[in-house]
Amino acid sequence: MEWDVVAFTVRYNQPRKDEIEHTVKWLQKCGVFSTDLLLVIEDPCADIGSGGSTLNALLILAEQLCSSRGYTVLTEDVLRGARILILHSGPSSTEFPLGPAFSSQGSLRRLENGNFVADMPIVQLFENVNCLARGHDPLTWVLGTEAYWKLDKNWAALKPDALSNHHITAFTLQADDELARSHGVYDCDQHNFVIDIHFRDPPLRSFHMLCLSAIGMPPAISTALLSLHTTYPISSSTYYGLDTGAIGFKLSLFFDFILAGCSSLEQFLAMPIVEGKCDTHPDLVKMARRMVHQKLGGYRTRVEFLPIALFHYFGDDGRTKQNYLDYCCKPEHMGMDFIDLFAHGFEELLRQANQIDAEVPSFHAYLSPMAKAGLKWSSRCLDVFKKFAIESDLKYVSRILTLCATYLSLLAEGKGGVRSGPAANSEFIPALEMLKNPNKQTEGLEKLFEVTTGWIDEKTRMIRAARHLEAAAQVFATRRIKEICMPMIPILSSAVKKPEFKKVTVSACARVDLYGGWLDTPPITLDIAKSAVVNMAIAVDGRKPLHASVERLFDISGLIVEISGEEQLIFASVESIFESHDKPNRPGSLICACLVATGLFNSPKTLSDILQTHYGITTTGLKIACKSELPHGSGLGTSSILAGALLAAIWSSLGVEYTLDHINHTVLYIEQLLTTGGGWQDSIGGLSPGLKITHFQTEAPDGKHFLTRTIDLPEKLRNEMQNRFALVYTGKTRLAKNLLQEVIRSWETHDGEAVEAIRTMQRNVDLTAEKLAEGTFPVTFIAEYFQAKKKLAAGCEPNTVGKFIKEAWDKKLIEIAWPAGAGGGGFFYVWLQERASITGLAEFLEAKRHKYPGFAVSRAAIEVDPMRIGFE
Repeated sequence: MEWDVVAFTVRYNQPRKDEIEHTVKWLQKCGVFSTDLLLVIEDPCADIGSGGSTLNALLILAEQLCSSRGYTVLTEDVLRGARILILHSGPSSTEFPLGPAFSSQGSLRRLENGNFVADMPIVQLFENVNCLARGHDPLTWVLGTEAYWKLDKNWAALKPDALSNHHITAFTLQADDELARSHGVYDCDQHNFVIDIHFRDPPLRSFHMLCLSAIGMPPAISTALLSLHTTYPISSSTYYGLDTGAIGFKLSLFFDFILAGCSSLEQFLAMPIVEGKCDTHPDLVKMARRMVHQKLGGYRTRVEFLPIALFHYFGDDGRTKQNYLDYCCKPEHMGMDFIDLFAHGFEELLRQANQIDAEVPSFHAYLSPMAKAGLKWSSRCLDVFKKFAIESDLKYVSRILTLCATYLSLLAEGKGGVRSGPAANSEFIPALEMLKNPNKQTEGLEKLFEVTTGWIDEKTRMIRAARHLEAAAQVFATRRIKEICMPMIPILSSAVKKPEFKKVTVSACARVDLYGGWLDTPPITLDIAKSAVVNMAIAVDGRKPLHASVERLFDISGLIVEISGEEQLIFASVESIFESHDKPNRPGSLICACLVATGLFNSPKTLSDILQTHYGITTTGLKIACKSELPHGSGLGTSSILAGALLAAIWSSLGVEYTLDHINHTVLYIEQLLTTGGGWQDSIGGLSPGLKITHFQTEAPDGKHFLTRTIDLPEKLRNEMQNRFALVYTGKTRLAKNLLQEVIRSWETHDGEAVEAIRTMQRNVDLTAEKLAEGTFPVTFIAEYFQAKKKLAAGCEPNTVGKFIKEAWDKKLIEIAWPAGAGGGGFFYVWLQERASITGLAEFLEAKRHKYPGFAVSRAAIEVDPMRIGFE
């Protein structure tokens, strides 16, 4: 049986993780199991339960698969068609130092290939799961190791229809009352679909279906489960949540995941929290279960009986002491003079790399030999990076830190996971905070490299450290943006006349990027001579889809944040607002970042005093709401435009005079405060009227860094835009920040394709505007733009989207299609063939909905009045 991935999970702070890893590598070498990718994954924190451990392992192995296939961002497609096995190794104890799965009584077992291995429960477990999975479609299998069980030797295999692509398959054995009272048992309907699970409280019946720690999930369910990893509080059970500053959260594979598909949402929420298996915070459990039910509620679990000849649960008693094996590998060696040569060459290359010059070589080719030297010289190499970072000017430090992150990724040899991911681990936070203060820059860099040096002991930690180095690089880019934007942020004054109205509402358009996206992204926009974008404000299906409001409260204290018309959060202090303003995964962070950027809370006063100072003595609180009618991750500039709408609402509510220029500068600063690192084109595209081209200039004595010029379309093209331009939603959410990080990484390392893509866009952005003004839709330039996007961010065109574009083109429906914003999901733009229609495209997708599930067509109309403000 050949597995694509075998992943062992070990408990957090398992003292003998290395021994477990050595042992499983030895078992693989002997032929106990065969896999392309073997991972030993430590739980990110203590007590996350079987569900949390499964989700964390699924996330890490998916990242590893993406990395091995050359993807630069996480994509669910890697789980489709992959045979995946996740094994939870269980706790260690005096009897079982490595966990019960690796216990041995000293006997040997002969494998089919003739090799002998210690007869451990884990060896039998592999024989069991290989027998179950062999001959069936690829699934994700999850097995616990707290029990030893052996299939009847006369049993051949599962029936062909035993495993389904439409539901979870769980396995059971027949148990008596005594065994059932110490385990969980399934309650099933007449077709063996689970309707409930009883834990240590079996119902009265002649026999029970024991919950065996073995399940199989088809790709549709494993991808749905994976999608929960960014959702709070579920994300708190993964390293992703930990690296975004969250605290652990306990989830049960059985009581939180499997039961989600057994009942309605109301019933699921009402189910009791099983002590010891689920988290103990009722509110968080209820929030998590809502999200789990949304993703997994449509998938049921069917039970399959197994003929088990022998079953022993290790939790009941002790056995003999574990014999373990050492597995050693020799490091590579390289001469001392290599590091000195590296330092000299690195300095020379840095001098050239600030120019967009194709003759300057890629840093990848330069860093690879250094990384191949292995861990022996890694500390010396990090010292070189630290030296240059400390001695360099502000505008070069971000590049040096990004190059150091690239070095760590090369040192990990492609085995540590995908490069993009969270970067707010508590060990790195002190250094990152110091770097924000120019007076503590050197101290912060010293601390950053001190922590990084301690994280190069294991490949996954190398990649996570690399992410934090890139977060540090972003701090320096943020400081450069702050210098540009701060003079254009209105200064608040308590002397301004207090507002007489109670509420301000703002509705805003979405944005379409026709050419030049990525030229607006820091640090690219700061480094190049010509930074310009052609884009337009649009109504979607006849509506302004983005909304924000600020309402004064007279009987409720604090800041109430409402998101999407549903979730309400209360921030009771200034400190709580600052705590959330730079954590984009937290609910309400965008609103907090907008408030911080305005300077409203730059005061030692309490929240109540600040509100009364600026809004009047009768104001006790504020309610700020934002809502998008577009799907999350649409690619239409939603978050930046919402930030602009929020600023308009906040400033209007305060009686502050402002212009679009003030909004655009402040939104660019907010993108950096949030740590999303976005550029300036979204807010300009969605909030400035109509179709336009905007140039950005770093040096602007008058403070106006954005020069926007409206493009007047001839009537014929204006009519064509109404009838031939449309949006197609792909049904997939993309992580723009991850794509953005990849683009910045390619730019800073001077990747040849990235540099050429930027140069192409620079050459053609003004020509694109000219074509439009002449009355011609610039299909050729947009095709080049699409190719540039693909060069900059691999994965911006998902497989299903590529198939759709080809088929729609073959059917003579579309002339060209390209991704909205960063791509990778969300919306795609389409320019129809002359004889095609938007209705015809919608009918095509309706007929193909089985092939392109979730795809939908929307109309887009150029809007000359993109932002509407109302007062109540």
